[in-house]
Amino acid sequence: MIHIYGLADPITKDIRYIGKSERVKERYANHMNDNSKTHKVNWIKSLKSKGQKPFLIILEELSDTDNWQEKEIFWIKTAKDKNWNLVNSTNGGDGVVNISGEGRLRMLATWKGRKHKPETLIKLSNASKGRIKSEESKNAMSKIMMGREILWKDKLKIAVRKFDDEKIILIINDLKTMKVIDVAKKYNVHRTTITKIKLNKYKF
Repeated sequence: MIHIYGLADPITKDIRYIGKSERVKERYANHMNDNSKTHKVNWIKSLKSKGQKPFLIILEELSDTDNWQEKEIFWIKTAKDKNWNLVNSTNGGDGVVNISGEGRLRMLATWKGRKHKPETLIKLSNASKGRIKSEESKNAMSKIMMGREILWKDKLKIAVRKFDDEKIILIINDLKTMKVIDVAKKYNVHRTTITKIKLNKYKF
């Protein structure tokens, strides 16, 4: 049995990481003991420093004949589309960063017309509660990008940065009523990152 699982914040209940494993409990233990330098490890360490640990959620159970790569890619893409603040370093599928061309078309064809199980819909709904996904956010992001010429170097910076444009909009809104240090704690980053966003120096 193969599992697509999520690691969720014990305080906010937000899913922050999505992965795949055949031995999910052993994989969870490995996450807890990982000392590599990644966003995921930094997030887990920040929880452990507060006496907390992420809790495990099984998102989907697959058979050995199922294409787990496509399922993992689908879940991560769904999470990003719903503005889940993931700490995944790739788009899933065993290190596959992007899917394009025929591969992307095959994946879309695979999922076309499929419906989630009721329990899956509940998980998606619960994990999305409280998130802003309104037309206001889309319009605000559109205004930010209007007329901007994005060069290759800019695209690279966008790809590796921690926050996307929509998340930056949320942070800017938080800064209207919160202090920089409090916003930094909320998003689990150093206050200098929030200061750069406040001064409009974070994007490029």
